[in-house]
Amino acid sequence: MLKKIAYPLFMLLFLVMVLLTCNTMNHEQSQEQRWLFKQEELGKGYRWLYQQQNIGIRALAHLKNDELFFKDFAIMVNDSTIYFNTTDLFTTQFDLLPIVRQLPNKQHEILMGISPEPEQYRILQLIFTDTSITKTDTLPLFDGQHANADADTTMEFKGYWSNLEPYCFDCDSTYYNPQLYYEMLNTGFTLDTATTKQWIDTNYGTFNGFRPNKNLIVPLKNANL
Repeated sequence: MLKKIAYPLFMLLFLVMVLLTCNTMNHEQSQEQRWLFKQEELGKGYRWLYQQQNIGIRALAHLKNDELFFKDFAIMVNDSTIYFNTTDLFTTQFDLLPIVRQLPNKQHEILMGISPEPEQYRILQLIFTDTSITKTDTLPLFDGQHANADADTTMEFKGYWSNLEPYCFDCDSTYYNPQLYYEMLNTGFTLDTATTKQWIDTNYGTFNGFRPNKNLIVPLKNANL
């Protein structure tokens, strides 16, 4: 007799516990969802910057001086995180980035905007397999005016490494700040040294490296620079 009474009581208590647990989880989930929606309205919260096939890019939105950046940048392949950066600030440059490319030999390339210093914008280049990063580099932020500058079979993308203030206005000299050209190859975006040197020779006259130098003032050979 006791067994007949105890069993229904046990089942009743079990169902009550399940209902209470479900209600609590739903309440917590609802609060979390409302919080995420509110964060997104404020320009904050985690966002998927890219989701395609087995690759996902996620980051935490971050407002700084009324400009939208991202931090805690993560790349996931097959639901496993292969890259996580909590140090730098990233930018999509008005949703033009990231760019994700499929490369030969089962590799991928990601180009993502990065701001290592205030008012300085560059591109973080990551080449990776399904399990690990194989190459990391930093490129200038391209100006969007890509062209076949050297009349070969590949397109060149160009940009300046740094946005230096003008040495002077309406004068015939400037700080050494070469325009860098990159080719879109099967191995990833690669510096086109020949085209870059040609630009330097045309505009500055002498080659002094691929990086800007504010301590070096050079005459302008090309007034349309």
